[in-house]
Amino acid sequence: MKQLEDNGSWYEIVCVRRPAEVMAWLVARKFDLYLIDTSMPGESALGICHSVRKVNKDGAVICISPNGEEREILLGAGADLFLKMPDAIGQLRQTIDDLLDGPRSHSTH
Repeated sequence: MKQLEDNGSWYEIVCVRRPAEVMAWLVARKFDLYLIDTSMPGESALGICHSVRKVNKDGAVICISPNGEEREILLGAGADLFLKMPDAIGQLRQTIDDLLDGPRSHSTH
């Protein structure tokens, strides 16, 4: 587990590399935000998004992808936001701050 501090905001960060680790953390605790990389090997981002929504309806879900082909499917599966890489990397921190500090909608963006 890592911590990130910037401008007075602290975030605990848990990084996983395999879908099995995601499932273990989903059982262990709920998070305020889930960042799903669609290129993670193993289970699909769609499956992970569904699993997150089964255990946590309130946590923000951001999916990032090198292409936009999965956008509508992932938003329909419960993702709050879909970001395309590499453009997303520059705006990711601000996006996280905005999602955690303000009201969210589960509608497509």
